[in-house]
Amino acid sequence: MEGKKEINVLTVCGAGVVTSAMLGSVVKEILEKLGLHVNLTETMVGQVRDYVESGNIDLIVTTSPIEFPVNNIPVVKGNSLLYGGDNEKECIEEIIKVGKEILERT
Repeated sequence: MEGKKEINVLTVCGAGVVTSAMLGSVVKEILEKLGLHVNLTETMVGQVRDYVESGNIDLIVTTSPIEFPVNNIPVVKGNSLLYGGDNEKECIEEIIKVGKEILERT
């Protein structure tokens, strides 16, 4: 997308359908406010390894535990984005931090 930096986000839940889509919507809104174009992929936890190995993911936001290495890709537990909770602000800040790092890349 011309004029905007892109970020490739993988949102993950147990089945890879409804929860990951809802999570993706929230994450996309947060990152678009920074001026990023968000390429969003929604999946189930069992398919994360394939996406990680593709080398085209900048951020993973998940509601399910990921039980294997993700090659230095930031992983944010996103449950609080959907259900509230004590760490919602921290979760949003971590997503913003990754977004800003993408913006700073030359």
